[in-house]
Amino acid sequence: MKLQVVWITGKRGDKQSAVQELTEEYANRLSRFVTTEAKRLASEEALLKMIEGTSGRVAPFVVLLDSRGKQFTSE
Repeated sequence: MKLQVVWITGKRGDKQSAVQELTEEYANRLSRFVTTEAKRLASEEALLKMIEGTSGRVAPFVVLLDSRGKQFTSE
């Protein structure tokens, strides 16, 4: 199993270096437990294209995180 950590850069300016640094640190920590690859994409369309192009015995499992999303309780 290979884990891909992907983030969409968008147009955020200076925050990108911090986001990239933290994402690479996260991927590095995960690499001790599973094969990991970190990618940066320019848009949501590029993400969808990447997912559509994935083939194999098991369909990709996608987890999306959004800082503007709703926070859930543990229940």
